[in-house]
Amino acid sequence: MTRKFLTVFVALLFLVPLLSFAQTRALLFPDGDLKKIDRDEAVKLRGVAKDNTTYKNKIVQSYLNAAATADTLLIRDLPGGAWNSNFGYNGQSWMIQWFVAPADLDIVAAGFAPSEPAAGFDPNTVQLKIVKMAWTEAELFDITSDAQYLGYYEATGNGKHDKTALLGNLDRTGDWVDAGNAATSPFGEDIWADFGAGATFTITNDDVGGWTTPNYLWVDMLLLGYQPSVLQGEVFGIALHNSGGTVGDNIRAGVYANTGLGVGAFKFYSDGRSVTGGDGDEGWWARKFSWDMTVAVSLTGDRGPKIESMTTLYTTLSTDVRTVEAEISDDNPSGGDFGVASVILKYSLDGGTNWTDVAMSGTEPNFSGDIPGQTAGTEIVYYIIAEDVLGLSTTSSEISYSVFAKSEDVLFLYNSTNYPQGTASHYYMGARAGHPVGHNYWSSASFGTVEIPAVLALYDNVIQVDGTHPEFDLSETIKTWLQTGTSEAPKRYFWSSQDQGDHWENWPEDEFFTAGTFYYDYMGVSAVTDQDWTNAYSNSLRDAPWLISPVADDPVSGFIYTYNADSSVSHYYDPYYETGMTNYMDNLVPVEGGNATATFTALDSAGVQKIIGVRNHAAEFYTAWIVFDYMSTNWRANLDSTHSADPGYAWGVAVFSQAAEFLEWAGFSAIETDLETSPRAFRLAQNYPNPFNPTTTIEYSIPNKTRVTLKVFDIRGREVVTLVDNNKLAGTHEVNFDASNFASGIYFYQLTTNDNQTLVKKMMFIK
Repeated sequence: MTRKFLTVFVALLFLVPLLSFAQTRALLFPDGDLKKIDRDEAVKLRGVAKDNTTYKNKIVQSYLNAAATADTLLIRDLPGGAWNSNFGYNGQSWMIQWFVAPADLDIVAAGFAPSEPAAGFDPNTVQLKIVKMAWTEAELFDITSDAQYLGYYEATGNGKHDKTALLGNLDRTGDWVDAGNAATSPFGEDIWADFGAGATFTITNDDVGGWTTPNYLWVDMLLLGYQPSVLQGEVFGIALHNSGGTVGDNIRAGVYANTGLGVGAFKFYSDGRSVTGGDGDEGWWARKFSWDMTVAVSLTGDRGPKIESMTTLYTTLSTDVRTVEAEISDDNPSGGDFGVASVILKYSLDGGTNWTDVAMSGTEPNFSGDIPGQTAGTEIVYYIIAEDVLGLSTTSSEISYSVFAKSEDVLFLYNSTNYPQGTASHYYMGARAGHPVGHNYWSSASFGTVEIPAVLALYDNVIQVDGTHPEFDLSETIKTWLQTGTSEAPKRYFWSSQDQGDHWENWPEDEFFTAGTFYYDYMGVSAVTDQDWTNAYSNSLRDAPWLISPVADDPVSGFIYTYNADSSVSHYYDPYYETGMTNYMDNLVPVEGGNATATFTALDSAGVQKIIGVRNHAAEFYTAWIVFDYMSTNWRANLDSTHSADPGYAWGVAVFSQAAEFLEWAGFSAIETDLETSPRAFRLAQNYPNPFNPTTTIEYSIPNKTRVTLKVFDIRGREVVTLVDNNKLAGTHEVNFDASNFASGIYFYQLTTNDNQTLVKKMMFIK
């Protein structure tokens, strides 16, 4: 009752002065003391640049105890995975991300990075409050290791399946109901809320940042007149509530999410994950995802030393000793002894089974230690443990690197930050299409550019992919490598780069090249004109599928021409749909009278032909350049339908490997010897992801050219959509299924060929 009284009192007292930011504000703290501070004493918390990422945080104003230490707890700071999931939550659903207090602290502000609204959902209204978690850190780690249905609080008569999310919600009428995996609720009482409700945000598209450049929306805890206190080791959670919609609607809000951190989170599905409109699995689910949330805190108690920074060692050719440096400091806001007593660097050469300790030398805050040199092919894992004079310790995250060793004849040079290594290799190097090109991998963004010349010297075959934008201009480095080619050992270089001109001084003006330059001599291009020509049109036109035309019988692009004819489809550059990129194609001008030949063309909206791919060769080299991203291409038979409903739809990388086609023309057999170009058997793979919301991918393989139908049926056996009904070449194919317009539940998908072979699998759509 006391909490409710204080909340109501605070709401009435501060309705006008807080919203108008009066010069002097009265602050009611939990101890009941009414304090006044001048506005000039408030501390402005701004976004901080970390790891070359500037967080465009909004300014919040808060009171900070002068004796305390300001800090920010940010889930995004944890290493691992990629923040490329847009995780939505529909009307009356909730999201909670949990944090462990590193010391006694006061929460100054809380924030989150919205990933929606998307078109049609602008604006969204969400509320934020903070709750105490009722389980320990270890219990929370364990329960979020997989998707599990937990339960809900009784809320009889609330019109929301008689279920509510949290103990402090006003519509709660009963206790926690266990759904089978949580005998007690993981969630405790509200520690910052306005009588069960949270601070309201009206989110528009302008509030949404990018995957790598999030925009955090903040709420100042003093909005309710106090900063909640949490003791060291206690766990609390930021709770986001989609308050702007109703149960069962499609008015989505969203946050950026990551599955690679090992720190899961929770989602309350107001209308259930797999059942719509009934007593099903509505309520809390544990998820492996981490939500992109953050808190600014005022540390009032002692904690272990803070590891401000430490060296990240990347893959290298060097077998020499490598030094790890760290900036580590210790304080004690409670007034006791403080200082760093020791720092230990631990490294392992067997994946973490056995560890070697190295005492790092130095004085606070600068410490360093050495990892001995290792032989080529060795994988090294290391981390740091720092201890203060009172025996409190802090352990860093583990970092791994390897000593580069050549094991294949092809180098995949990834000059982008779009995807992690495994993803980029899988898509660009042919594995998804069933045409895997054996290769070694080097990432300019992760491993750096200093050692690239030495790495290139090991290879005659290089596939370079720049994704949506090249991280570095590697043209001179590549030119030097190409110059070492001979007629007996020619160099082979394929380059996918749709926006290389962004590295040129006069971009986006036309650029011209003369003999002696990389572009003229080796790529066979005398000019790049009309840079970003697709960007001159409206967003809706630029982001739509753009027809690109291969050349009949061309050794680099002819495979697409043949597939178009055999399957009655056309090839499109569709980056907005396939990868979330933007179309920035240029026009290439081949050297007149040279060996360069156009491989791909496209028409602009005025019907003017643009050359968007060339190949070139001499006795000493073979090269090809496309100014689009092959992973962002697809096949379509009917642009008037959705991708999932188009029977001719196929993702480019799921059908052919552009890298393999180039290397074959250039005289190198690229396919791995233990895998065949065509599958041996008729196969239907399990869809992924599964369960899914709202899209999933279905992959199938056929050993010979045949007519294929792929249909989806509901649980009652009624056909709901035909995904494929067309002739297909032998190979592995993919199709996307978008269930946005269907109800949650179990579906079956059936693959049939014209010789009556049939396979069926089950999938689950859960909102």
